[in-house]
Amino acid sequence: MTDRPSEQQHRGAYERLELQGAAADRTAAADPTAAADPTAATDPTAAADPTRTEGFGSFELDLSNGESSYSAGLRQILGIPHGTALTRKRFLSRVHAEDRPLVDAALERARTDQEPVRLEVRVKRFDHVERVLRVRGEAVFRDHRDGAIRVVGTVQDVTEETAARSIC
Repeated sequence: MTDRPSEQQHRGAYERLELQGAAADRTAAADPTAAADPTAATDPTAAADPTRTEGFGSFELDLSNGESSYSAGLRQILGIPHGTALTRKRFLSRVHAEDRPLVDAALERARTDQEPVRLEVRVKRFDHVERVLRVRGEAVFRDHRDGAIRVVGTVQDVTEETAARSIC
């Protein structure tokens, strides 16, 4: 068994991501004409932060109740309407029917076997545009006897990359 990051080790990094996403959401709410990432034009470090780059997002999924929190980047990738909460059930409803068992199995392995989440899935955005997402996540544990309590990870829109691979 390999050591996985504890809940405390993830907390600081995730709280920074959560604050960035909340700030972007507040800015967008105050100025609906603002860009998806309002700091990108004025913050020279924004391009270096993958959660602030178009096509990238982050999430935290509570495995006990299916609730989640997510970055402004993931909101943009999925075209999530403001005021709409993204739960595990709602995300799975956006995943292509053939890919749903892959997501469920990956989350179950993370919970029970401490395996990282590594998959690509087809999704239908809230505006019905189909995309391919690369999902990477790590299980976070309260303690290793009880299994994972949540998964923290990133999502990347790889639609163009996947299309280019299929042409070759």
